[in-house]
Amino acid sequence: MEQKNLDFEFLDNKLQDYEEIANVNELEVGQHLRITSNVYKQPGKRKCSYVILKKKVVANNGDVNWIVNSYKPMYSDWSISFTNPYKQYRAYKKIEKPYNGQCDMCNLSVASPYSRCYNCKNPQ
Repeated sequence: MEQKNLDFEFLDNKLQDYEEIANVNELEVGQHLRITSNVYKQPGKRKCSYVILKKKVVANNGDVNWIVNSYKPMYSDWSISFTNPYKQYRAYKKIEKPYNGQCDMCNLSVASPYSRCYNCKNPQ
């Protein structure tokens, strides 16, 4: 049975160049991820966030919670659990591409470490 992609609305923007992490047990402290989850009391609506994994907390029953934060220091740390059935968290990591000096979409030259030119990143 094929699993329905809950995050189809983010594939063309926030999740572009990201791949889903199939096994969340392989996550490590310090990784930068995009995570998606359900929005509280809004059925069918999801949100996409950029997080940094700060700390892994393992409960007595074996459940794993992650203490995360964004790259902005004005937010306090918060906890997520990929086993939460209500939030339905999904994790995505950036696809590592070797630098070749050209835009992936239009072949204009770009400075290191970028892979897209300004016009392709910010279409008018």
